[in-house]
Amino acid sequence: MICCDYLTDVLGCAVGLVLAGVAAVAIIMDANPLHLGDPAPLTVVLDNETGTRVGVWQNLVDTDPRYSFNIKVADLGPADTKQVTWIFGEAPTYRAEDGSGRTIYCGPYGQDSYAPVPRDVALKVRITRMSDVPVETIGGKLVCQRPRSGG
Repeated sequence: MICCDYLTDVLGCAVGLVLAGVAAVAIIMDANPLHLGDPAPLTVVLDNETGTRVGVWQNLVDTDPRYSFNIKVADLGPADTKQVTWIFGEAPTYRAEDGSGRTIYCGPYGQDSYAPVPRDVALKVRITRMSDVPVETIGGKLVCQRPRSGG
């Protein structure tokens, strides 16, 4: 009887150590391994390749009237770049307008996209001129969807 209790304790301890090791590796390999709560922030480099001045907004729908996440993050001249931080669980999505207020870029991901984006290296977003970017107003804010043709 004592032998069985001892074996159960040893096996339980071994299983516990293995699980702790797996959890430690998962945490080291991914800043948010279970994708719960807030993800690690992502450094994004916005690169204006349109040849014209653009304003760039986070392409998010504000679901809580107390907070606005659909905010302007950059005003870029031709060939300008700017580093910004993306803090949301969704994959990064931005909307760019030209000087006349026309949306000319939407991306690099669409709204509500949970595409896997590594958060340990900077993501370069090439803002290029797209045609026929679908936009709509939700809660008083313009949001876009990536054109189906890719631009």
